[in-house]
Amino acid sequence: ILLTSIDQDGTCQGPDYALIEAANNIASIPLVVGGGFAAFEDINTTFNQSAVSGISIGAAFHKQTLEIETCKSKLKTENLAIRHFENKLNLKSPLSEIKIGIIDYGMGNQQSLINAIEHLGATTRLSDQWDEMEQCDLLMLPGVGAFPEGIRKLRQRKLFEPLINWGRKGKPLIGICLGMQMLFEKGEEFEPTEGLGLFKGTVKKMNPCKESDSSIFPLPHMGWNQLISEHEQDKAFNGIDQYFVHSYAAKDVDPLMIMHSSRYGNETIVASIQTKKTCGFQFHPERSGENGLSLLKTTILKLL
Repeated sequence: ILLTSIDQDGTCQGPDYALIEAANNIASIPLVVGGGFAAFEDINTTFNQSAVSGISIGAAFHKQTLEIETCKSKLKTENLAIRHFENKLNLKSPLSEIKIGIIDYGMGNQQSLINAIEHLGATTRLSDQWDEMEQCDLLMLPGVGAFPEGIRKLRQRKLFEPLINWGRKGKPLIGICLGMQMLFEKGEEFEPTEGLGLFKGTVKKMNPCKESDSSIFPLPHMGWNQLISEHEQDKAFNGIDQYFVHSYAAKDVDPLMIMHSSRYGNETIVASIQTKKTCGFQFHPERSGENGLSLLKTTILKLL
């Protein structure tokens, strides 16, 4: 359960302890709590609640009231099992001369992708102006939301046809989540909608069931799932977890184009796909920790 105090959210004035304690007393599954955190003492105190398995912090990190690595280091001294990021990838040098354009069409959290790409050492340009995008070495099409609205906004900002031409000319392009889905011929979310057509296939609603009793798994499919690959060149990332959040997935796809798949219930999902210099990720590598960054770096270098 993600439990957020709306009254405290973004205030940096401390968490709602009464709310956390009330939920802790009745919760039978783990809680991730958020809203108001801005001091290490609040974090440490909250983690002592038995049902709390995680804490969500936004404003305090953006305002630099708290520093992520400092918090993690202090929590490790309290004998809490905290994931500690270590930069072992030597990420800066291979991409230091690369300029990556991130297409801004009004949907999705572009900042997470900007942060990831700049951490990898490349420079970024966020824009909805095609004359700026075509000056870049590689383009990324992110996105979270509905297929028809995404296509409508691409057309509205006069990005639809230029993106098709970019892909058909064999220039490097990566789509992420909705961005990947819009690279296909058609989507069926809400209404049949023409996609960019750079991949053959149709994006359809998932219908995952349990293997044992055919009861339906919940949608959206949201969480960490392992990547599976049958192709030798893509097996380096076999078995690693990536973060997914979606209710629709690509169907009728040429198996030779699929780099990785994943499983949700009894349904096999196209997780990543590539043809020529166009690649798509159904998951969010920019939100998937060190493994996601490594996969993103490897893919960018492969396409360039």
